[in-house]
Amino acid sequence: MKTLVVYRSHYGSTRRYAQWLAQALDADAAEERQADARLVQNYECVIFGGGLYAGSIAGAARMVKLYGALQGKRLAMFTVGLSDPSDPENVKKIMQDAARAFTPEMLENICFFHLRGGMDYRNMRPVHKAMMAMLKKMLLKKPESERSTEEKGLLAAYDRPVDFTDRAALAPLIAWCRDEA
Repeated sequence: MKTLVVYRSHYGSTRRYAQWLAQALDADAAEERQADARLVQNYECVIFGGGLYAGSIAGAARMVKLYGALQGKRLAMFTVGLSDPSDPENVKKIMQDAARAFTPEMLENICFFHLRGGMDYRNMRPVHKAMMAMLKKMLLKKPESERSTEEKGLLAAYDRPVDFTDRAALAPLIAWCRDEA
């Protein structure tokens, strides 16, 4: 099946996953800004990848814009964030974000996969640094005993870069693409 991986990456984790995925599937990869209706029409399977930022999924708007051109294709989206996707509460939150970005019909036709990325506070853009600073301030107000594992990990990431990207985490998505799931 001819496959295209479209991605939007601010800091590199999503791009890394997109490249690994394209390599594993012998697929083409394109940055989100390159994806248009003419491009996607040439593929049977289109996978979008985007990072999670303050309740939104990078690249989701492009997928919505192209949805008409994507009719009849196998569609998937992988999200990349710091939250551990093995925690059902984290997946629930991500899917709530997805429900704000996509119509119910789209949600039914898109298969979602969730991956862990990384964060290096020193390399963030000013707007993301400001958002993270507000989040940090809010989390520090919570008693330590009430902070979740995710919240503790986020606070620790301010002191040193973290990278949870893992090529092996793509296995379920690769299996889905190959119809093995």
